[in-house]
Amino acid sequence: MTHSLLDICDLRIRFGASEAVRGLDLTLGRGETLALVGESGCGKSSVALALLRLLPSTATVTAERLQVLGEALPAAGDPALRQIRGRRIGIIFQEPMTSLNPVLTIGAQIAETLRVHQNLTRRAAWRRAVELLDLVRIPDPGRRATEYPHNLSGGMRQRVMIAIAVACQPLLLIADEPTTALDVTIQAQILELLDSLRREFAMGLLLITHDLGVVAEWADRVIVMYAGRACEAAPAASLLRHPRHPYTIGLVGAAPRLDHGAHFSTGRLAEIPGSIASAAGVAGCAFAPRCPARQERCWQQRPEPVALADAAHLLACPVMEGRNAAAFG
Repeated sequence: MTHSLLDICDLRIRFGASEAVRGLDLTLGRGETLALVGESGCGKSSVALALLRLLPSTATVTAERLQVLGEALPAAGDPALRQIRGRRIGIIFQEPMTSLNPVLTIGAQIAETLRVHQNLTRRAAWRRAVELLDLVRIPDPGRRATEYPHNLSGGMRQRVMIAIAVACQPLLLIADEPTTALDVTIQAQILELLDSLRREFAMGLLLITHDLGVVAEWADRVIVMYAGRACEAAPAASLLRHPRHPYTIGLVGAAPRLDHGAHFSTGRLAEIPGSIASAAGVAGCAFAPRCPARQERCWQQRPEPVALADAAHLLACPVMEGRNAAAFG
């Protein structure tokens, strides 16, 4: 029997009385890039942290199924979890400056991962750390390995984080907004590097982002989240060409794009009125308070994702099942 690399069914994450993730289903194959998309507060990062049991003790995580290669992920505190983190699942956080230890050299931080998971000697771990810095395209890696995080630019610090994350060639790499606070040219370099490593190591890449341009360029499939739920899921190219959920249509309409002359369009971008906080207390569709296509039933009936004619396209909006983006509004 074959298994998806990552298989999640009915994931729920609660912080006290607040439910941050509400019944998320997700599968990811080896060598595939899956993007989780949505605005801040929709639960994307909570999903990533839940996979590695890095959420605070105040969080409650439940799931019908939470597996990597058919095996259930260990609970927080289980010694087996130590072998999962770094060895089978690597993660790149949003802000490398706060993720790296400021009092340890770059080489020492990479070598620590290798010594813990691969039982290398200090000398062997250091040599491999330098090789990994070269792999992530940091110039003069031998010298850079002796430097501290504050000596490096933001882009180089993110490359160090990538080197740590892939040091043990994990099956699954999680990239949580990996280009935050980087300039546009560096963003492209970091994303190209991630894609190259994904192909080289045949990893599955879970890419968490709010940038639809990143999705269009790098993702195979995309799940759009709103208020802790998946509202639409499809192959990335299909979803961006033919969005069906009103929220996805709004996101696509709000993204800057080039016109036919390869210049940015000067027309006014679409906007989604209201905020995600307006979903609080809504019994039905969480997007109903902001949705121009809402009907009376939307306030009471909570929609579940259903497959459209293209079985790979899932939509959680009965109002839009028989309509398309061109007819919207």
